[in-house]
Amino acid sequence: MSKRNCAKPRRLGWGMRVAARERHERGFKRQFGVAITFAGRGQHLSAFPTPDSLASMVNDITTSMMNLRFSLVRNATSTMKPFRRAVLPIPGTTPISIVVMSDQVSCEKLSSRLFMVTPAEVDVMMIEDTLRELANITAGQVKRAMALDQALGLPKILIGSEPFTSAFEASQCITLRATDDEVDLEVQISTH
Repeated sequence: MSKRNCAKPRRLGWGMRVAARERHERGFKRQFGVAITFAGRGQHLSAFPTPDSLASMVNDITTSMMNLRFSLVRNATSTMKPFRRAVLPIPGTTPISIVVMSDQVSCEKLSSRLFMVTPAEVDVMMIEDTLRELANITAGQVKRAMALDQALGLPKILIGSEPFTSAFEASQCITLRATDDEVDLEVQISTH
């Protein structure tokens, strides 16, 4: 049996690695609205993504999963009475939580799009699964945008205005509205 000539993978020199890293940082900043640093393993950001970039992250998810596009409601005051909330903690050196919530009608419409059924066929388990999935994927996007080297927790469903027992140091909440389907969604990032 003859030995095949396989080209060895080319190792990048230090200058080429730095240039590649800088291109990645510029692209990341354009996409998510935050700068990242590679000072060393475990180095992370504590700045939240901008409201526009957070809305973009959620839209990437809902557009591909539900064919639903949201727009950011600027200067919104939260008047939503949440039907269900999915709270997903990201414990670690910078503990944060992602909260995705919506009212009952919006929850039913979101679930009907995800499960491809009519809103009348949606049950509470479908609504909770939909919010958990949105929280999980959004948390992954936020974790990447903030360059956190921390594991995601499991999403917990809170009913109505059931209190979330963690003290918040800082918080950012955005309201998203899909005018075509009259669906409202709130996404909150909080540090503990």
